[in-house]
Amino acid sequence: MDLSEPQKNDNGRDSFAQPFYVGSARIDPAAHEIVRDGKRHRVRQKLIRVISYLARHREEVVTREELLDQIWADQPSGDEVLTQAISELRKVLGDDPKSSSIIETVPKAGYRLVAPVRFAEGGNGSPESEDPGTDLNHEGFKQSALAPENKKLWIAVSALAVIMGILLIIQVTNDSEKQIIETEFIFLESPPDD
Repeated sequence: MDLSEPQKNDNGRDSFAQPFYVGSARIDPAAHEIVRDGKRHRVRQKLIRVISYLARHREEVVTREELLDQIWADQPSGDEVLTQAISELRKVLGDDPKSSSIIETVPKAGYRLVAPVRFAEGGNGSPESEDPGTDLNHEGFKQSALAPENKKLWIAVSALAVIMGILLIIQVTNDSEKQIIETEFIFLESPPDD
C-alpha cells in the first residue's frame, strides 16, 4: 500500500496502516507511535490521523474545516481541538511554529506539511525493509530518485564518474607509452652481437 491509496477506517475516513516518515520522524499508525531521535512517543489516534492526512496532501494547504471534517466528523468539535492537535504534533516532531520546517501554519487558511514524506516499502517496518530514498510528491505518489530535486546530485556524480574514467585512460595510456619507450631505449643501447 502506498500513501496515494489510503485505507478506510471503521467510520469510512482515510487512514494509513503502513509506517511512514515525516522528515526524520517515523510515524507508525498501527502502534499510534511517532519515533524521533530514537525516542518513542505514544500519541492519540487523532494525531496519527492528522499527520497522515497532511502527509497525503503534502505541500498543499489543508483548511482547518477540511481537517475537522476528515478527522473529527464523528464527534462535535471546534477549532480548539485542531489547534491543540497541531501543537502536540509539533512538540513530538520537534517543530518550532515560528520557523516551521514540518507543519506550516498558513494564516487564515489552514496548515501545510512542508517536510519530506517517505514510507517503508516492506510491510514489517524493519530498517532493512525501509527505502529512505522513496519520497512522495505533493500529490502523494512515489517519486523516483531521479526526481528534479535529485537531478543536480546525479549530474555531479555522473560528471565525477566521467572524469575518473578519463584519468584512468590517461594513466593507462601513459604507462603503455612509457613501457614502449623504455623497451626501445633498451633495444637501442644493447651491444651488437658478434
